[in-house]
Amino acid sequence: MMNQLLKPRKTEITEKLRREINKVVNKYIEDGVAELVPGVLFIDEVHMLDIECFTYLNRALESSLSPIVVLATNKGLSVVRYTKFSQYFFFFF
Repeated sequence: MMNQLLKPRKTEITEKLRREINKVVNKYIEDGVAELVPGVLFIDEVHMLDIECFTYLNRALESSLSPIVVLATNKGLSVVRYTKFSQYFFFFF
């Protein structure tokens, strides 16, 4: 029994579960039970991210519930991990 409690469980969130949760959240917002407050996602050392992370961030930013994203690094030119692509991490606002 203790072995089961200490053993980490890995589960993946499926698309079906995401849709069900989104339905419940949208219903709460429509009923006035909940309020959607946009947040800020700050990612430091962004030059350490790999291509899967950038793909996930791109997908998250396309959502209607996307947060404001701030990327920070101390490197100018860096290779995206596990690719041959170089990326300048200079952002001007």
